[in-house]
Amino acid sequence: MPLTDREILGLKPKAKPYYAIDKQRERGKGALWLLVRPSGKKEFYYVYTLSGKRISIGLGPYSKANAGQGISLDEARGKKDELAAFLIQGLDPKEELARIAFEQEQEKRRQKQLGTVQQLFDGYVRNLEANGKRSFNEAARALRNDALPTLGKDTPAHQITSHEVKLCLHKMIQRGALISSNRLRSYLSAAFTYGLEHDNSPATMDAAISFQLTHNPVRDVPKALKSEKPRDRELSAAEIKRLWNEFNPTDRFSNIESILKLILATGGQRVGEVSQAKWEEFDLNKGVWEIPASRTKNSKAHLVPLNGVAMSLLGQLQQYESGSPFLYPHRLDDSKPLTLASISQAVTRFCREYDMEHFNPRDLRRTCKTKMGEIGLSKEIRDRINNHSLNDVSSKHYDRYDYLAEKQSALKAWGKYLTQILDSNLSNVIPIQSFA
Repeated sequence: MPLTDREILGLKPKAKPYYAIDKQRERGKGALWLLVRPSGKKEFYYVYTLSGKRISIGLGPYSKANAGQGISLDEARGKKDELAAFLIQGLDPKEELARIAFEQEQEKRRQKQLGTVQQLFDGYVRNLEANGKRSFNEAARALRNDALPTLGKDTPAHQITSHEVKLCLHKMIQRGALISSNRLRSYLSAAFTYGLEHDNSPATMDAAISFQLTHNPVRDVPKALKSEKPRDRELSAAEIKRLWNEFNPTDRFSNIESILKLILATGGQRVGEVSQAKWEEFDLNKGVWEIPASRTKNSKAHLVPLNGVAMSLLGQLQQYESGSPFLYPHRLDDSKPLTLASISQAVTRFCREYDMEHFNPRDLRRTCKTKMGEIGLSKEIRDRINNHSLNDVSSKHYDRYDYLAEKQSALKAWGKYLTQILDSNLSNVIPIQSFA
């Protein structure tokens, strides 16, 4: 006969454990057994026979319905029926329980290791930095400001779809930032590619997180601009003179003014290379600036001879040295350099206030290279002054000459031309002792 709560409650403990069986007359499904221990504790078991062997699975201690701390008779019967379903299919319920428990544990581990959007972006940016890519700061800024607010930093990376990517880019397009939306799309695509490679790389099999991406959601999202016109903004001689003399109307020393002037004086070195320069890179006695390989775009150390204009600017800068390792330290933390965004914002403000056609700081590099060509400097020496990668076989594999003398002569000529542009108006620049 089937067990009842009244019958179970009436079962008394004995000197040895014994069973009471819930007889339901269900052949081939096993049965529900109740074990009564000498202590008086009562426990349910599902008991079945497979291949001539009796097997039992503990279901839990008995508790009258709604009494808590255990399972009721009806709940025990329900669990028995669930396990019997495996038996009917020819499966061993005990093995199936072990399999389910293993899969659940694997799923818990998978969920715990599941990489978020924030972790994906952080890993991608760290990878850029580790590989010497100078764009890592700009990538981090774009992803942080223009992607995370929409995608959500705690969202599992594998849940991001093309729709969320489109939302990010659409917001930028709405405010007219078409080129910036293309840049963001590029960073997003590269970040998800990094995530796919991270999961598939044998080197990261033991990583603490897994992004579990199956595809790159950016792949099917087109660019806002199919083709971007290369920038061709070049400052005229009159604009160079105006920038030099009018950028800082207060005449008080300005880091940004000094950066723009040093870019011009050194023949158009990259904005980041100038703004993040450290004093230790300069030998003012020899008049040479060595930009280390870790800070150059082509990962090759770059020697920049310093002409008279550059040496004079550095002499002025020495008067404001604060003990920071950087020539141009951040205003709030002198252990860090001035940010590129600050320079761009100041230039934009200058162009607006002085009614000059807009340019960005990088246009000074193009301006220098063009003007140096106008005074007869060869393309080869201009490329070497600007530290462009030279891809001919000789340059790539055999030529280890530093061309310092040739660059020195060229930059000296450029300095004279720049002085002519400025009409020798350098009275506010103080020469340093080592400059002859």
